[in-house]
Amino acid sequence: KDIFIAELNPSGSVRRLSTYGGRGSEDLQRIVVNEKDEILLMASYNQSFVLAGKTMSQDGDMSAVLACIDKNRRMMWHHNYSNEEGTLLLTDLVVDARGYVSVTGAFSNSITLGNQTMTAKGDLDGFVNSYNAQGKLAFTTLVSTPYSDLPVSLASDNSGNLFLAGTTINGMSSKAFFLVKMNEVGTSSALDKYNVGLESKVLDLEIVGGQSMLLGRFDEHIALNN
Repeated sequence: KDIFIAELNPSGSVRRLSTYGGRGSEDLQRIVVNEKDEILLMASYNQSFVLAGKTMSQDGDMSAVLACIDKNRRMMWHHNYSNEEGTLLLTDLVVDARGYVSVTGAFSNSITLGNQTMTAKGDLDGFVNSYNAQGKLAFTTLVSTPYSDLPVSLASDNSGNLFLAGTTINGMSSKAFFLVKMNEVGTSSALDKYNVGLESKVLDLEIVGGQSMLLGRFDEHIALNN
């Protein structure tokens, strides 16, 4: 499987078609186009492949990349993520009003982000990495309990704060939605927790009029803990 990006005119006709790939399988999880016509994307892959003229090396069982491609569709900067053994997921990407790019995901065992290695405390730990417009790491925040924590959706407000929604699962016994706020330097605080049925799912998070709006699906019950 390869990645393609089709850029369309207002009429719906294809203005530009770009394809990226290698000998393995590549999956594009999320794409955002900023006001400078730069493409921010996150993708996973299982063998080395070429993205916007740069070779993404495969390191470990699972690899992923966060990349910024300029308006001429050349690589500006990128960051690789790898996991030697275990799970590695990138789940959402957001660009705030300052041009900062933040990505969230989850991992088991340990994950390598550039020259930084983090070890999961639970079965599955979440993380948020935020970068400035030039691709320099601003902060890393872990979302960790003794259980399985899966960030799903990331949003930002006009003040540079990030809001993260996801699920915490304790085996087959309990499940909860969580909502976390992070300031511009990554300091986090829990906002809300919803106890839900095991088949419940977080779908999306949006900031509307300064208020966080959480969209999801629940079965059996939903309860807000204040």
